[in-house]
Amino acid sequence: MSEQNDSSLLYLWEYRTLYLGPISELSPVNQGASSLLIGIEGPFELVVQNEKKITTRSALIPAGGQIELDSFGKSIAMCYLDPLGVDFSALRKTMQSKCKDIFFDSEFEKSNIEKLLNIKLNALEPAQAYRILIDDILPADAYNETLNQVSPEVKEVIAIIKREPLLNHSNDELAERVGLSGDKLQRLFKSCTGIPIRRYRLWYRLFVTANLMACGMTLTDAALQTGFSDSSHFNRTFRSMLGMKPSFVLRRNNEVKIFAGGDIGVHAGDTDSTA
Repeated sequence: MSEQNDSSLLYLWEYRTLYLGPISELSPVNQGASSLLIGIEGPFELVVQNEKKITTRSALIPAGGQIELDSFGKSIAMCYLDPLGVDFSALRKTMQSKCKDIFFDSEFEKSNIEKLLNIKLNALEPAQAYRILIDDILPADAYNETLNQVSPEVKEVIAIIKREPLLNHSNDELAERVGLSGDKLQRLFKSCTGIPIRRYRLWYRLFVTANLMACGMTLTDAALQTGFSDSSHFNRTFRSMLGMKPSFVLRRNNEVKIFAGGDIGVHAGDTDSTA
């Protein structure tokens, strides 16, 4: 019988990110991307918009959602979903309860806990973990159906930001490149993703920075290379969007294993590397 993994795991994929492990004290957060939270070792508590408290083992948070989270020291799965809001739209149909803009109590909660615990306890390779995520946890049929309804202009803006993450394109410049007015692009982008273009750019820069750190670069060097003015700017952005200090999640030691690549499927790449 193989030894069970005790380390926290961080998987960095092009369209999604998955963290499995305990969390530090979480400050109030304004989500940079929609996320699926699963209490793999027990219930967690959410404070929604500084008001309502919810105790559950599964929750779906929209991009821009305002929450505070307490997992009572137990491991949790935090899956940050695709930027187009397609995963969110598909998963929303599986949730049985709602409070303000937060959905919770997945009808597949027990199965999701088992699948995510398997990833955590066996420290699966990124390609294996990603296959479980898209085959068993995210509703693939609903994903493909919803993806076809997403505005092609928004898809193109996201592609531009990914191709040119260091450039601070103005809203008008991006609008001109996709053939829309600036105001219409702003409305359309936020309607699809839940956040403004500028915030998505910062979110994607966090992802690129984390990937560079997974490849061995220091936080300061990675932050500067991805367009942050300094490591403090990166730290503030990370904490405002994720609620945690980056050092807690991105430290490279025996307590945290970081994986990059391993994406598979029609909307992902096929590279595979481990940090």
